[in-house]
Amino acid sequence: MDFEFETLGSSVIVTWPDGQTTDYPFIWLRDNCQCPKCFHPSTHERLLFTAAIDPEITPTSVERADDGIRILWSEGEGHESIFTGKWLYHNSIASPIGGTVRESATLWDAASINELPMFDFADCMSDEKVLIRWCAALRSLGVAIVRNMPSHDGAVIEFADHVGYVHDTIYDRLHNVFSDPNAYNLASTSEELKPHTDMPNYFSPPGVQLLHFLANEAEGGETTLVDGYQAAVQLREEDPEAYDILAKTDVGFRLASEKGDIVGQAPLIEVDNRGFIRTIRYSNQLMLPLLIPGAEVKGFYDAYRKFTNLLNTPENLIRFKTQSGDMVAVHNHRVLHGRAEFQPASGARHLQLTYLDFDLVMSRLRQERVREAGEDQVVERFY
Repeated sequence: MDFEFETLGSSVIVTWPDGQTTDYPFIWLRDNCQCPKCFHPSTHERLLFTAAIDPEITPTSVERADDGIRILWSEGEGHESIFTGKWLYHNSIASPIGGTVRESATLWDAASINELPMFDFADCMSDEKVLIRWCAALRSLGVAIVRNMPSHDGAVIEFADHVGYVHDTIYDRLHNVFSDPNAYNLASTSEELKPHTDMPNYFSPPGVQLLHFLANEAEGGETTLVDGYQAAVQLREEDPEAYDILAKTDVGFRLASEKGDIVGQAPLIEVDNRGFIRTIRYSNQLMLPLLIPGAEVKGFYDAYRKFTNLLNTPENLIRFKTQSGDMVAVHNHRVLHGRAEFQPASGARHLQLTYLDFDLVMSRLRQERVREAGEDQVVERFY
């Protein structure tokens, strides 16, 4: 990768072909030396103890080295660090701040998502490249459909175990959903379910929901999906103040079963330190009373109403009828799911669901990238 560089003060300043510059302080460069003495070549773990680095460390020379730079340090008898341009660019510590969603996420609404990505169960289970495409669809769009699932109990667990392993919760790991007169939650009724994310009460909600329709013959019950990232971006564009309120106000959620009672709180729109959306937590039915000053209550409810309207508007919400044997997979940190009311006496409707960590989807994609590139020096860390 072509670039120019110079030392300035206590940093190396790199200028990229597009004119952007990145400031790499000396201490940061020494801390991230990739040589075998500092970074174990087979475990890919750090050997250098960061706190032991001289905070005033300086190089004796910084020079071009093929497609990167070579630095000789004043300590360690001229310890040498070599950084490729590719590595420096990928690990730019001055990446733009104040973004909304990362480039890996393709935002969608009802008009733009003409066709949901479809996959065949047998193909996903037998062909690694098909499974990788399923993972890529989840990363990009946050939703993927698997057709022709087996009709036996636990088929969804088999799929989850093929990808990685199940994320257990206080529900059964193989969770059955059907209309029950003695329902213990709204999913086990025939009522409409507004779009929501699952398990927002957890400190780390499961990242992927796998919802297998063993039977879906009842009238009604259409699945609804909405891209929470898209709705949040719209809110930020239309009402930045409302967006900031939802990104800064902790909201409590609670979910209990015979196996446990989990309570947690976090903002509805959770962002990282660079302003990128990390997680959408939204479940109207699981919210606890707000614990905020009275003067802030009206502003929160105004912001909540605007976000809710965006999540439920026909322009953003997609609605479709799944068939028996379909499995809907959603990125639970991003895509909200729901269903229309259905008539339980009109036909069978039986779902089984389980959860995965989204980390396992990303792990599959990273492993494939390493296989294709033949190296893993550059780690793709973000979703």
